[in-house]
Amino acid sequence: MRLGFEWRDESRRTEFNELQQTERTFREDFLLRTRGYAYHPRLLDFNASGAIGLEQTDVETTGDVQQRSLDGRNIAYDVRTRWFKEHPYTATLYGVRNEVRARQTLFRTTEALVTEVGAEASAKEWWIPSRVSVRDYDYNGRGADTNEEHRTGAEIEGTRSVDGTIYQYALRHNDVDLQSSDRRFEDFEGYVSGSWRVGQTDDDRVSTSVRQRTQRGDIDTDSMQAAASADLKLSETVNSTTRVERLEFSADGSGANDTSRFESSATHRLYESLVSQVGVNALRNEFEGGQIDRYGGNIDLRYRKDVGFGRLELGYRLDSYVQDEQSASQPILVLDEPQIASLGAPIVLDNFGADPATVVVTDATGLILYLEPQDYTLTATQGRVEISISLGGNIVPGQTILVDYSYLPRPPVRFVNTGQGVRAALRVQEWLGFELGLLDRTQDLKSGTDTGVLNNEHSVMGAVDVGDRDRSLRAEYEDRDATFASYERIEYSGSVRLPAPDPLQWQFSASTFETRFKDDDRTERGDTLRTMLDSMIGLGTHASLRAEYRRLDLRTDEGNGWLVEAMLTHEFRRTTIDLRMSVGEERFVVASDQTHFQIWLYLTRSF
Repeated sequence: MRLGFEWRDESRRTEFNELQQTERTFREDFLLRTRGYAYHPRLLDFNASGAIGLEQTDVETTGDVQQRSLDGRNIAYDVRTRWFKEHPYTATLYGVRNEVRARQTLFRTTEALVTEVGAEASAKEWWIPSRVSVRDYDYNGRGADTNEEHRTGAEIEGTRSVDGTIYQYALRHNDVDLQSSDRRFEDFEGYVSGSWRVGQTDDDRVSTSVRQRTQRGDIDTDSMQAAASADLKLSETVNSTTRVERLEFSADGSGANDTSRFESSATHRLYESLVSQVGVNALRNEFEGGQIDRYGGNIDLRYRKDVGFGRLELGYRLDSYVQDEQSASQPILVLDEPQIASLGAPIVLDNFGADPATVVVTDATGLILYLEPQDYTLTATQGRVEISISLGGNIVPGQTILVDYSYLPRPPVRFVNTGQGVRAALRVQEWLGFELGLLDRTQDLKSGTDTGVLNNEHSVMGAVDVGDRDRSLRAEYEDRDATFASYERIEYSGSVRLPAPDPLQWQFSASTFETRFKDDDRTERGDTLRTMLDSMIGLGTHASLRAEYRRLDLRTDEGNGWLVEAMLTHEFRRTTIDLRMSVGEERFVVASDQTHFQIWLYLTRSF
């Protein structure tokens, strides 16, 4: 049995309005788990769990919405039975019903009811051992979550591996009903692949695969991916990799978009200390009204040497490609362009002529959508689009984000992109390190409506770090001169494990940065302080405390914020007490001010 209580008090203030929301939730659940078998373990074994819960929620909002009270029941189960588990043919039946909860800062906790029932059958002695399954899946959002989805599907998949040869296949079919957006379609996907060892070891291998997906209904798309690759060991010191790929995509209303890609490289290793690699690549992208051809190559040299006082690493890279863009009547769509978020340097999208109105930003999984201007802002300058992350938003500095957008190239054009970089690193006795990097990149427009340099970038980067596992200090410097977004940046960071009596662990870290933008001679600064305590207090008790303070002074805003999180878990006999707390606030001149206070208390008892 589990009892839980959640309490949240949050507020957001802007120059236009003020919103304060208090949410109180009390939950009580009775959970029963069991496992066993019927007649004989080889005939039928099962795992089953079930829960019955009651929930009461009060939401009080000062602003546009008044006080609300919600009462509900949560019935959950997870039942799985397996038949003939040691027989060549086995079967599994299962049913799952569960409630999914997601806490969102400054929004009411969202809830969804997920139900799934299905069956699986396995054939272990087929030529390709296979598994057949059918399932029925329901997702019903509650409260603030308005998504509703129903899927009914079947699939068969199998894998065979023998004597270095691997075969795989899969066929899937789903009837999808996206009730929240009133869209229904059939989704069919087929996949087959093979991999063969062509030498004495797995270093010599040839692989091929084909994937076809078709959607019919309110969503109408066709996609195909075919690929072949060869990894060969040409000698004791030389390996080669070659890959050919074809992608075809078409959607109702947007036309076809087909891409052919070729990549090949050879790697040479000399005494494990010098690694050199030479590669070539080519790409053709065909779409309605236009075509892009890109071909180029790269050279990589890496040297590593263990010396008497440490380790020395050197690296050099040269890459260049030529891109021809034919006349296009429609914009070119770019999907999932990876970028690294930073408070000190705006992100510049890779392609010239990007349309800011088409920019879509998500996290690295593509599942979380970020919003403008809450999470980021866009600036269009001389044909380039810059992305700056917003203070108090959901994008964290250093995080990888994916950007979708479209751009209209100048028809027809040819440009050459050339880059070279040098890196040197020296590690002395595992406690002192030096790094130095140089980067030059030029994008020249060779023909088209005009000629000249589109972008010219020169960067110098250096870093020094000293310390070990218990204490460390790092300094980084970067000087970047470019046609777009020239800046100079320096950052210091450090951490120390402070002395504390066992079993307490206490760690403190701090960082500060300053970025000067050369175009307008404006400066951004930021400081962050963090501390964390963690301890096992006696038998069965775990406690932790984390605190953070951040101050930022950016070109568009300035302010500060702090956060304190605490956790206490105590287990004795069959009872568990879990107490968690989070409190913090952010205060900025332009961005919205935010305050939140949250408490979660859960009591679980096993009988």
